[in-house]
Amino acid sequence: VGTSIQLELPYKIYKALQDILLDDDELVRLTWESVAKRKNINFVAYANPSDLYKDIEFIDRSSRLYIDSLLGNDVKGEDIAADLFQKGFKEIYITSGFNKEFFNHLTFIRDVRDKRPPWV
Repeated sequence: VGTSIQLELPYKIYKALQDILLDDDELVRLTWESVAKRKNINFVAYANPSDLYKDIEFIDRSSRLYIDSLLGNDVKGEDIAADLFQKGFKEIYITSGFNKEFFNHLTFIRDVRDKRPPWV
């Protein structure tokens, strides 16, 4: 008797500001995760763009995104960064072993960093 309503809420609810890494190298992700945990940093690491895009609606646009330049399978981090910039993200950093000058033409990139976690 009566009406039944089922409400499903997203299981992922992130804090307003977080640091996010997109890198296909497992050792890099594990290193960043370890440092973030020690320093109590709100951090999430992704191995591939498709996993990041699955969660994109839960990520605050003020979050800092660190994106590897070479993501494997001929995917360039710069292309992902350009798309995320168009989606409203402004704190975008490329992580790479290349010199910063290699990325000077990418005006939407805040900075180019090496592969070390930014909190060390």
